[in-house]
Amino acid sequence: MASVRHKVKVTTQTMQKVMQHTTETHFHVCAHREHPPTAQPRPSSPINGGNRWAPSEVDLSTLPYRYPETEENHEAINDLLEYSLEQQREFEISDNAGFVVTVLHRCLNALNVQNSVVHGYRDLNGVDIPHMWLEIKQYYIDNSFLRDICKSSVEYLRRTYPRCYKISLFKTSDPPPIPTGETIYETKETRNYLRKNRIAFYAELPDYGLAQSFNREQSYNFYFAMVRYMFDKHQVSFQGIDPQIRYICWRCKKFPKAGLPHLSHIITPESGQEYESDSDIPQVSSNGGSSWRFLQCPRCMVASYCSRRCQEADWAGKHVINCLSRGSVYLPRLGDIDFPIFAD
Repeated sequence: MASVRHKVKVTTQTMQKVMQHTTETHFHVCAHREHPPTAQPRPSSPINGGNRWAPSEVDLSTLPYRYPETEENHEAINDLLEYSLEQQREFEISDNAGFVVTVLHRCLNALNVQNSVVHGYRDLNGVDIPHMWLEIKQYYIDNSFLRDICKSSVEYLRRTYPRCYKISLFKTSDPPPIPTGETIYETKETRNYLRKNRIAFYAELPDYGLAQSFNREQSYNFYFAMVRYMFDKHQVSFQGIDPQIRYICWRCKKFPKAGLPHLSHIITPESGQEYESDSDIPQVSSNGGSSWRFLQCPRCMVASYCSRRCQEADWAGKHVINCLSRGSVYLPRLGDIDFPIFAD
C-alpha cells in the first residue's frame, strides 16, 4: 500500500535548505501497520457527547483558537494556526497535543515570536483533561485538533476562556493498577495517566518525542507539511531534531565510548558550551564493547540503549507508552505491547 507521505511534495530547494537542521536518522516507513484496537463502546464524556464538527460550524475567531488581532504579528500567527489545524484534520492528527504544540513552538520561534509551551488541565464541561497548549504574551493558544470533540465543547472553551485552562506540572510516573479484565483505556484514571505521561515526555524531551513520532505516518506528513509551509510562506526553516539523540543512550544520556571520534562534531552539553576534551563527555562502553553505536529498541528502531538494564529502566512508565513501530497508524494499547528484547 502506497504511503500517504506522497501527498506532501517538498521541493528539492526546500529540502536542501531545511535538512541541515533535521536529524540525519533514516526514517523508513514500511507497509506494516498496527492493527486498530478492537472496537468497543466508548464511555460517555464531554468530548464525544455530541456531533463532530467542522471549523465552519463553530466560531474559531477568538481565543483560545486565534491570536488577538490587536496584537503585533497577528496575521502571521493566525495564518500558521489555521494551516496547522487544516493539516491536523487532513492527516488525522487527533488528541496529540504534545506533538502539535512542540512543532508549533518551533515554528513560532522561527518567526521570532516569543512563546512558551504550557501544560496542565483543560476543563471540558466540568471535566479536567490533561492537555498542552501555547502561551504568547499573556494569551493561551489552543491549536490541537480533537476529532471526537462535540460542538458544544468547542463553544464552551471559547466562553470560559481563560479559566478553563489550569497550569500544572506533569512528570512521567508509573502506571496505576489496572483492574483484572480491563485495559488501560477503560478507566478515567488510566486514560489520564497516558495523556499526562505523553505530554510530560514531550515537555521534558521534545527532540526525543519528535523522533519517536516520525514512525507514525500521519505525524511524519504533518511535520513536513509544516516544514514546507514555513519555507514557502516565510523563507525560514525551524529547529529540527538534535542529531545527538540518534546515538545517545535514552536512559542514562551517555555516549558510546568507541564512537566519540566519530561523534565529537555533534556532541554538545545541555549548557550549549563545547566540551574541552573527550574525557569530559558522559560515556560508557556499548553493548558489544567495541561498537561505536548502541543497540536500538527492536520495535521502534529509534531509541538507543547502552545496556539491557537501561532499556528495562526506560521501558517502564516512559518508552512503553511512546514506542511506535515504523509505519504505525494507530497508537497501540499499553497492554498490547510486549517488551522488545535485544541481545546484550
